[in-house]
Amino acid sequence: MPGAFVGGIIQGIGNTAKRVKEGTQELWHNTKQLGALKKRHSQGESLSFEEYNLMQKTSGDIAKFVGLALFTMSKPEFTPFLCSFFPAVVPSTYLSSDEKLQRCQQRNFGRVRAVVNHLMSLQQETVAPHKKENDRMRHLRAMENLLRTTSKGGAVQALKQVGSTEGVLFTSRTTDRKGRPKADLRGVPRPFLVSVCNAIGMFNKFIPAAALRVMLSDYLFKINESDQILLLQTNVDKLGRDDLLDACSQRALSLGDATSAAMRRHLKSYLKTIDRPGLVAPKQAKSEEEWDSVELNENNLRFALLGLNMVGLVREARENSALRALFGSA
Repeated sequence: MPGAFVGGIIQGIGNTAKRVKEGTQELWHNTKQLGALKKRHSQGESLSFEEYNLMQKTSGDIAKFVGLALFTMSKPEFTPFLCSFFPAVVPSTYLSSDEKLQRCQQRNFGRVRAVVNHLMSLQQETVAPHKKENDRMRHLRAMENLLRTTSKGGAVQALKQVGSTEGVLFTSRTTDRKGRPKADLRGVPRPFLVSVCNAIGMFNKFIPAAALRVMLSDYLFKINESDQILLLQTNVDKLGRDDLLDACSQRALSLGDATSAAMRRHLKSYLKTIDRPGLVAPKQAKSEEEWDSVELNENNLRFALLGLNMVGLVREARENSALRALFGSA
């Protein structure tokens, strides 16, 4: 018995060492490709989705690797515990395909928690001792309307409601310092910004709303770029499982039963909505002169879809079967 225990420990150490070696080699290989991919992208050359996804993912993996290396040099005895309790700090090259799936499922569950926490925070206002109308109560009613709409008509119908009642999808054309189109999130309150930051794993503690809007705008621009590659240059049916996982996770899409077919179906549905949203500017909200300079903000559209996809996860994600049973859903 003791021999088997010691043998198991030795085997575990050997497997871990092998994974670290292979993961480091893969990260080094990806890093060598990163410079060439960035150069091609900056020169306006077309990248495939696999190349664009590799470019974005490798940049994040390098930052994680540097952070993990610095932590290991200062507190090496705590590194195993850090990786066990906070797996998001581990670069993706060190994960097996099943571990990548598990990470995406955990992130989806975190998104569900963010939706529930956000609704509970708003709902708390309705039982407050005072009856005074406030912004949070108005936001709660808007959320209730959206939830009812998504349960009946899906994301497309909900987008039409967002555009017509809130006017947040149609804005004057705005660009960042590099001249790139950016999201105009000035009308989005901080609680909504925090919920979406939680959905995409973006740190938001103690960060002012203005900075969150800048960070989210940059993320939405990258999703916009990725969407254009998927729409114009990619056959979704030929994407591999890991690329499908990344594409669905980046957009807060349900993984379904985690098969490639299910992920392709959800990704295609999302791309169809993005490509033909069928939205019309709500002219009744502003004068005719003002609407002459207003257009559909594609990055705001993606921000709204991230929120609607998070709501969809509560109803559809396989990981949340107990929560659906609580509300009597299938």
